[in-house]
Amino acid sequence: MSSLSGREDLGGWRTSLQAQLCVSVDESYARALTTARRWLEEGFTRLGGHFHDAALRSAPADLDVMARVMRGGPGAVSVMVLSKLRQEPPRPDGEPDGYLPYSQEAWEQVLLELGRVPVLSSVECAANASDGDSMGGAWLNLAVKRVDSGGGSWLVLSANGSYDMLAPQQQRAALLELLRAAAEQSDPVHGEFVWGTGTGQSVYEKAMSSWPWETLPNARRALRGYGWVTILAEEIGGRLGGVDALRDSGAFVEVERLVSGGYWCRATDSLETYDQAAAERVFDVVAAVLPPGQPGRWNVEAPNVLSLRDPAGVRPDRERRL
Repeated sequence: MSSLSGREDLGGWRTSLQAQLCVSVDESYARALTTARRWLEEGFTRLGGHFHDAALRSAPADLDVMARVMRGGPGAVSVMVLSKLRQEPPRPDGEPDGYLPYSQEAWEQVLLELGRVPVLSSVECAANASDGDSMGGAWLNLAVKRVDSGGGSWLVLSANGSYDMLAPQQQRAALLELLRAAAEQSDPVHGEFVWGTGTGQSVYEKAMSSWPWETLPNARRALRGYGWVTILAEEIGGRLGGVDALRDSGAFVEVERLVSGGYWCRATDSLETYDQAAAERVFDVVAAVLPPGQPGRWNVEAPNVLSLRDPAGVRPDRERRL
């Protein structure tokens, strides 16, 4: 296809957008939980669009995913919420456990239980396509996932949605503002705005066949990844020279210091113009703080782009040990 608009398929995968922010629970429990609640609450209000409208006016039974799939026609929607307090074995039938159709009471319970730091809190929205296809319509997922590893805990805040859901200028701006506001208040260890990976990994993690539970314990020393928007931890941005050095690098059109700590770095004016050349420029700046190893070419799914160079081969000798 010639352009990224509407319902696009690239390499057989439907295009989606992904914003992610990682914050430490141990460094500040109150700050992490405040950020998480704001992420879900404001995210659903500002990004939910027709899903949010349907949630407020519809009976819970009409918002159930099975009602949409089995009985819904073109444009039918489902809105499901989840608060999963602990990790449990999968159900024998393979069905997800704990999801409820949206109601004000169920949503308030999800937000209330954030104080108990669930392993997963989310609101998942989907619509049938205009031809009634239950897998082909717009969708949006807002989630807060707890990752426990190496004796610490982190919250991974994510917003994922179909291109037709998040591409409009107003929606894109709202998602950027949501990500920026959360980063400003949380002293994050990492964040990024990219095309969707579909796995919860950063683009770089997926290319390196690594996972958040492997990278988060070291996330203030080794960068988890980079993309159109990259949020650097305070310590990592400092190692790269701070605001002035990042601005002078020529790799970013916007570099700002975050109020609570960290750096907001946007590579190009839009996600669509973040191409291979732009990714190479960003890589040249952040190679000193990336884990060593060559990304797998076939693990970088278009339209995401990464440098395929091994950072260990380009960074100064003094930076090779993280």
